Amino acid sequence: MGRLPHHEDRVEFAVAQGMAFNTGRERVLRDVETMDTDVDVDMLMVAESEAHYVPPSLAIAESVNVRDRYATWEAGARVILARPHGRAAILRGGVIARIAVELGLTAEHALTGPSDNAYDIPNERVIHVAGGRVLVDDYLSTSEISVILGQIGVRDDSLWPDEAVFRANGWEGVWTEWHEAWFQETLALLRTPLCPTSRRDQWRSAMRHLRHRSSNGENNA
Repeated sequence: MGRLPHHEDRVEFAVAQGMAFNTGRERVLRDVETMDTDVDVDMLMVAESEAHYVPPSLAIAESVNVRDRYATWEAGARVILARPHGRAAILRGGVIARIAVELGLTAEHALTGPSDNAYDIPNERVIHVAGGRVLVDDYLSTSEISVILGQIGVRDDSLWPDEAVFRANGWEGVWTEWHEAWFQETLALLRTPLCPTSRRDQWRSAMRHLRHRSSNGENNA
C-alpha cells in the first residue's frame, strides 16, 4: 500500500483485499483528562453506551425458528452497519469486512469518516502516532460484533466464526480465493431453510480445513 500515492487509492486497495486498516483523525474536542467534573465524564460515557447499544431485537434469540435465522441475522446486521460508526466493520478486514461488503458497505463508506461519535465520545481505542499525537476512529462494540457474526442467544453457536478463530487458522491479512470460496459456500448454506450454525470448536475445525485447502492450492499453483 505504500506505493499508492493517494489516501483514496490506499483505502480502495485495502477494501478490495479484505485488509484491516484505519482512517484515524486527531481528536478535536478536549480530552477526558481535562474535564472539570465527573458529571462531564459520566455524560460522555452514557452517550457512548447509547451509541453502541444493541437492543435484543437485533440479535438471534434461541427461540427464533431455524428457517427465520438468516432473515433475522441479516436484518440485525444491516441495522448495525447502517449506524454512523458501522463503517468500522469494513476497517477490521477479514470475515467481518467481507460480511459488511456483502451487505452493501463499500470503500466509499470507509472514506466518509470517522463519524462524529469517534470525535465526541471518549473511547480506549485510540491510535498513537509519531509526535505524540492521538488519533481516534470508529469502532464496534462486542455486542455489535456478535450481531454481525450471528451469535445465537447466549450460546456458543453462531452463523459465522469469531475473529479469533478466523485469524488463528490461515489468515495472513489478505482475503484469498479460498476464503471467498468458503464464504460463498457458507452463505449459500445459511440461505437454506436449515441455516446451520456451528460452535467455536466446530468453526476451528472448519477454518483448519480451509487452511489445508489454501495450502494445497498454493502448492499446486
